[in-house]
Amino acid sequence: MIAIEKQFLTLGCVIVCVLSTGVWNFGVWSGALKQRFDFDQDELDTIGVVMCVAGFISWLPGMFNDNFGPKLSVMIFGSICSFSYFGMYVIASGWIPLEKDTAFILLISLSIPAYLGSAGITGACFSTIARNFPKNYGLWIPLAKCFVGLSPGFTVQMFCAYHVPDNDPKTLNYLLLMSVLVLFNSYATAPFLNLYDSKDENLDFKKRMIYMVLVTCGSILIIISTAFLQNDLSNYSRIALASILIVLYLSPFALGCKCLNSKEKSAGESLLLTLNDSQPIIYGSDASLLQMLSNINSWLLFFSSAFIIGGGFMILTNINQMLESLYFSTYTQVCVSIFSVSQAISRFAVGFVSDYSPFSRPFFVLLTCVLMTAAHILFYLFDSLTVFLIAVCLSGAAYGAIWPLMVMIVKEIWGSKYHSRNYLFYDGCCTATGALLLAKFVPGYFYSQHNQTGTNTCFGSACFSWAHLVIAVAGIFACANSLVLWRLTEKYYNKPKSNSSVNGMIESCIEVAENQYAPPAIKKSLDEECQNIRYRRLLSKHHIGYGSSNSL
Repeated sequence: MIAIEKQFLTLGCVIVCVLSTGVWNFGVWSGALKQRFDFDQDELDTIGVVMCVAGFISWLPGMFNDNFGPKLSVMIFGSICSFSYFGMYVIASGWIPLEKDTAFILLISLSIPAYLGSAGITGACFSTIARNFPKNYGLWIPLAKCFVGLSPGFTVQMFCAYHVPDNDPKTLNYLLLMSVLVLFNSYATAPFLNLYDSKDENLDFKKRMIYMVLVTCGSILIIISTAFLQNDLSNYSRIALASILIVLYLSPFALGCKCLNSKEKSAGESLLLTLNDSQPIIYGSDASLLQMLSNINSWLLFFSSAFIIGGGFMILTNINQMLESLYFSTYTQVCVSIFSVSQAISRFAVGFVSDYSPFSRPFFVLLTCVLMTAAHILFYLFDSLTVFLIAVCLSGAAYGAIWPLMVMIVKEIWGSKYHSRNYLFYDGCCTATGALLLAKFVPGYFYSQHNQTGTNTCFGSACFSWAHLVIAVAGIFACANSLVLWRLTEKYYNKPKSNSSVNGMIESCIEVAENQYAPPAIKKSLDEECQNIRYRRLLSKHHIGYGSSNSL
């Protein structure tokens, strides 16, 4: 019988569960859908982004989760999402013969509950991490978001074992894969999504972090190599690689195994455990949705996030047509995989880097705005394949970084009690605003202006260049907005001036040691935190006794 660490089993289940929220990948199957029903670009954009309109009410699933918990939320909203995808598969694959207009309306109608279902899963999963790991959410939330970013790469490369995505109707079977994955992820993980009252300061996660970093690196390596070699692989090779990806896809379940416990804490792990001691002083803890929205900082964060998400969603939704217009159609699954991997790396890296950085997290919102703006400038100025791939990578990095930043900033500024609904307000409303404006109206208008006579297809750099220019100009304003957000919120992030959390810990030890009225329980707690060679060596420089009756 395998010994289980329940709190980490919940974490592993959360990571597997949220993989189902990143499977939409409309750019993969939009070409086949266009071919089957002869949709024009405006109709395709509508199907791809109108689902995001539901984002304006995505805080409702968050309220449900806040009241009924993650288990019920994941099962109910997972079912809604899965059955919506299955309905879309039935329509798109032609099981039921339908006219073009009828199919268009039904696809739009089903995409909205699919989005709400996905939002319900997202809110339940990330609020579970925020509540179960109050000290170390800065590590686990980006890691979970990293796997969401890898989800498109996982699903596309697994699907390639059956068929390499193109404009063939077989590609529409990807919708069936989406439906099955969402249902499996939801019901396989829901029973283990528990909320724990215990704190996470003493949890043993050093080996677990190493394990997940290795899994992530392995996944990235296989996804990227498979993406570039896919067209040259045999069917047996595709099946073998897909099998490896399935194992990696399910690997977070192993986080609950006690065999990943360390025998003793090392100095490195102690550093990780005190990582968030230097993180923000929360000034508006447990703010309700209305209280949050009454603060100007919430709207500054909203507009910056909406730009970044909209700019990334424009690439995700139109990648097939962008490549087709430049005669690079065979690189669709390569670009999707590059976008997926770059956003996955940035999702994980931004949490780790922002924890150690002397700058507050809103500063990294500014950096992501700069990256997204630079990507669209490159799309506008150049039409070579090499620059196109670089721009895809930059836009993916920016798009990926904003998701964990939103989760963490909302928790740090507005607290944990209503975190699910507060975060889903940003997740949904920013997506809806950015996707409708930047992924539908702007590219749809310019694409239609350059269509080939009598067709719904456009060729040449002019098809999307003006859309990229408009988005780049919007990015300049978003950068200015993010700069204001950073300056206004900086005073609320009380980080120590030193670059090391060890120094911050030393200062805390000194302060308590010199305070003769400090409660013995606090001194004992700090004594346990400082039980390693590195702390003793540094503390000795300040002439503080260690191990005596008057010590920490």
